[in-house]
Amino acid sequence: MLLVGLLAASGSKNEARITGYPIGRSAVEGEIKQQLNVVAERIAKELLREKSDQLAISIVGYADVTGSGPGNDDLGSKRASNAGGFLKGRFPMASVNAYSEGSEINARMAIVSWSIVAPAAANKPKQDRAFGGISLIMLGVLLLVSLGLFVWFTTTERSQQTVPLIESPSQPKSAETGSWDIVEASGLEAGILFLVPIWREDGWWRGPIEEKDKRLKKNDMVKSIRGRVKDPDYQSKIATLVAKREIREVQKKGKGTGDVIDNDQDTTSVGADVA
Repeated sequence: MLLVGLLAASGSKNEARITGYPIGRSAVEGEIKQQLNVVAERIAKELLREKSDQLAISIVGYADVTGSGPGNDDLGSKRASNAGGFLKGRFPMASVNAYSEGSEINARMAIVSWSIVAPAAANKPKQDRAFGGISLIMLGVLLLVSLGLFVWFTTTERSQQTVPLIESPSQPKSAETGSWDIVEASGLEAGILFLVPIWREDGWWRGPIEEKDKRLKKNDMVKSIRGRVKDPDYQSKIATLVAKREIREVQKKGKGTGDVIDNDQDTTSVGADVA
């Protein structure tokens, strides 16, 4: 049974507890990977709903008190870093902060929290409204000037606004767990990555890229999408889908930046979580 505690906080701030780490282990595998997939699916749905690519993720790693203090700090850090690497792989545009609190709460787990900023909130100009000591006449003049500047900045920023992550697919019929996902597919041009939403409908997987076979399993759909994205004869269709905001074109981030972590690596802290 998955022990994922999804605790919704105020606004668009959310939190999930990834529990059940084996003693001394920090790798993203088995039940831990399943729980993180549930979290990633929820984040993807919220991004689609908010139509935003402004995502911040924070992961805190913990260990129980059976190990040594330094060992627990190291193990908590590895749990947080591996979970952060997994989520960074699913959401390349996100800012990820991972750190350890050792055995502070005596539990083998990681707490994942995230926040999404809507485009309107992210683009809202910051203006100083401190008018202490100004006369009523001057205050009225400054308010009129500020209003004009606000309208001008808002109009300018909207014309340059970044395209949202992905527009929501048209009325999917299924709402089961696991019915949404985002496929990452490398394009013909080096360094370009396409994010393509897929969803399950009537028991089969669908997407914005048209398929001749309407009865595809998830793995077959993923393979087909990655093949179409690299097909030279299909590039005009890809460009049309990007223009319609049905798929998203982003820049790849290489491993040299430190943003990508090997999530399947088995990392063990000697002595931690062990009496």
